[in-house]
Amino acid sequence: MTTALEKQLPLATVHGLFHIAVGSHVRTLGLFFKTDPDRWKPPVPWATVLRPADDVPTSLTPDEVYQQVSEMVLKSKVKC
Repeated sequence: MTTALEKQLPLATVHGLFHIAVGSHVRTLGLFFKTDPDRWKPPVPWATVLRPADDVPTSLTPDEVYQQVSEMVLKSKVKC
């Protein structure tokens, strides 16, 4: 896991750490490779996933991950 920008934002592949973070109500980004997020992503608003179309980890660029993390941080600053 890593701290992203100014918020604690776990970034994990889909394993135990992803599910522990989501279960702890922490906004979390999960990276799905060859795993179906429709089946395994918890149905909560604080869990976000990225999955490359071809399921190859190197197809997901650092810019794509950074963009998603940035969007998550911005959403966390908006009061609903």
